[in-house]
Amino acid sequence: MKKAVLFAIGLFALVSVPASAQPWTADLGAIRQAAKAMPGALPLRVNVVKFAESRRTKNFAIKGAPAEPSIQARTAYQVVYPDGTIMIDSGMDVQVHKFFGRGVDEPYFPAEEQKVERALLSAKAIVLTHEHGDHIAGVIRSPAFAQLAAKTTITRTQLQTLMTAPQMPEIKLTAEQGQRFNVIDYDTTKAFAVS
Repeated sequence: MKKAVLFAIGLFALVSVPASAQPWTADLGAIRQAAKAMPGALPLRVNVVKFAESRRTKNFAIKGAPAEPSIQARTAYQVVYPDGTIMIDSGMDVQVHKFFGRGVDEPYFPAEEQKVERALLSAKAIVLTHEHGDHIAGVIRSPAFAQLAAKTTITRTQLQTLMTAPQMPEIKLTAEQGQRFNVIDYDTTKAFAVS
């Protein structure tokens, strides 16, 4: 089961997305209800940083789309509250970025990735939407791994994938590293907040 984060009514809820080929639709009522379940201030804004690009054809990412060129942005999000921030995804270093290029030199923006790194260090919490390298390598490969992992939330399924069948060798976790994360389980929707 893949996991995703959806924003609802200024707060956000973690939402489970089935990995099956069946069409999936969000129950916005359930997401809004979960997002309101936690008391606290609403976010002031959501910042986005594009730290890299991958050049793909549209049909690479969208089933049935034409084989036309497209640019796939590599991004991380920062949810800004009056008293701190939460990061959604963590960026990646150049080595992991080159994995995605498959031998082709694709745009990578070091200054933007440094913004992501600083935002990760100052965040109250980090939530990783799924276990692909461009979403999780910023935590796993960071020199500040222990500090970042301690405030990073992942699902048990994500942890198992990263320890047993990661997308690439560079993001494989050991059992000891895995113990440093905040691991959660949920079926469909879960409220998420930090104090």
